[in-house]
Amino acid sequence: MRIFDNKKVAFITLIICSLFFISGAVNRGFSGYLCAIPFVVPFLFAIFFSSFCVKIRVIWFLVVAVIFGFFRWNPAENRLIYPYIGDQFTVSCNWQAVRYQPEYTGYHYVTLIPLNDEIDQQYAIETVSFDCQSPLTLIRVFEHHADFGTQYHPVFATSDGKEVVIASFRFDKAIERGDLMHPELHSSYQLQSRWSFHLSTLMMWPVAPMLL
Repeated sequence: MRIFDNKKVAFITLIICSLFFISGAVNRGFSGYLCAIPFVVPFLFAIFFSSFCVKIRVIWFLVVAVIFGFFRWNPAENRLIYPYIGDQFTVSCNWQAVRYQPEYTGYHYVTLIPLNDEIDQQYAIETVSFDCQSPLTLIRVFEHHADFGTQYHPVFATSDGKEVVIASFRFDKAIERGDLMHPELHSSYQLQSRWSFHLSTLMMWPVAPMLL
């Protein structure tokens, strides 16, 4: 296309499209990278029809593809998206560990719930021993998207090798009560890095007119 003979137009197109691709790659919201798909066509036109030399176009394409793949592959354990992975959390003994049916929780991990919370016996498989004397190590974070919102559920490794999860709302309450302690975190929403969260807001562009 002749419009991309203009290097300035092609360059701006590549920058904008690449930015939206990376935004989609780090977006942990319900839409994922869906809203980045419309930028594929102008990106490919700029790659194939710009007047840049072939080497520059190939390198640009590969760099964007590698960055996109890096953030989309196993994002739950990506430390650039979740920088607190690997940190230890001090935990009180006001917890009980329950293994629920996966159909009930949506995951296979053991669930930590406060001692004063009632166990839903209808879906409980077993109660599990839990060592509260040792810190918990954050190993991954996965998300649920109830009512188009995003809930961050942290998964921890215990000292005896178990993997346990704390639901986001329980995580927030535990941090507030002091049953779970970390020197920097005060909310489950802080688990995601600020740069990736703010960049991912570009995926809200279809509803931007309604927000103005």
